[in-house]
Amino acid sequence: MEFIRRKEPYSGYVVRTTEKGKSYRVAPKWPDDPNDLALCHFTAGSGWVPFRDLTEEEKKEYHAFMSAQG
Repeated sequence: MEFIRRKEPYSGYVVRTTEKGKSYRVAPKWPDDPNDLALCHFTAGSGWVPFRDLTEEEKKEYHAFMSAQG
């Protein structure tokens, strides 16, 4: 999975990825559990909502990516 970190208006820096041609934000499902990561999509009226949980392998790739960001 390829991750991209970029600055977005009103959100600051976020991590995004693409799966099957659709762009998702990678974020914790709950603020108090930063390791419970999910792909999130934007829903009108609700904002960013979880689409699916990251697999253990994807979580490892995400943490490696974030470590490399410094």
